[in-house]
Amino acid sequence: MLGIKFFEIGALHIEFYTFFNVLGFFALLAYNLTQKKEKLLNMSFISGRILESRSNSQGFIWLIFFLETFALSAVQFFPGVAFNKLFGILTTDGADNYFGFAYFGAIPLFLFCLIFRIRPLKQIDLYTPGYPASLILFKLACAFGGCCYGKEAEHGLLSMDRARVEVPIQFIEMGVAILILVLLIVVRKKIKTGGMFPLYLTLYSATRFVTEFWRDDFPAIAGRLTEYHFMCLIGVVIGVVLFVLMWFKGDKLDDFLSRPIKKKETLPENS
Repeated sequence: MLGIKFFEIGALHIEFYTFFNVLGFFALLAYNLTQKKEKLLNMSFISGRILESRSNSQGFIWLIFFLETFALSAVQFFPGVAFNKLFGILTTDGADNYFGFAYFGAIPLFLFCLIFRIRPLKQIDLYTPGYPASLILFKLACAFGGCCYGKEAEHGLLSMDRARVEVPIQFIEMGVAILILVLLIVVRKKIKTGGMFPLYLTLYSATRFVTEFWRDDFPAIAGRLTEYHFMCLIGVVIGVVLFVLMWFKGDKLDDFLSRPIKKKETLPENS
């Protein structure tokens, strides 16, 4: 939409779309660091074992803290990007989209925490607002890249790619992502264990269902509804069901998922 695809630093040629997607990861990391800071004295599996094993300087503690958060953020982010590619292959348009990240980005983090017994539901609660934080940068990438564009309109922004005035849907959806981020931060202490991601999934799906009517990058398959409208409906249903489940069973489920694995006792050999 903005018609500016690249910028250069000396001999370095950088695409804006890629640049803002990379910034999306650092937005996620930055948010996660602010949240993990509150948990510094209650480290999880990785840093907890390292820091308990020896006397360490404050600098070393913060280094381990940063590396752990970076690793967890990478587990949260990059498989989500892979899911985006998969969604692009499965949909009719074949383009990248952020449904994979929005819907399935928490699954690799859940599995990672499950393997290391790091209370997966509480960990996902801690990191969930990082998803809309990343989405803000992703939408800016779309604006520069000229994708995810809006319908032609009398008033809006001029698209350099399509030589027409369009609904500035990238910026509308970026504003929605900001509102979701603020709401999640405000209500996070009132939500029961495991409820943050289902809440985010519901909010994202419901708002995307509405903004999809203003987009012009996907063909309608049933009246005015695109295939993404139906994905949004599925997302709302799954989000609501999981939210209700976590509201009543979240703590018990998290305790069950993070319980230590019992080792099998070996019988002494008969002498």
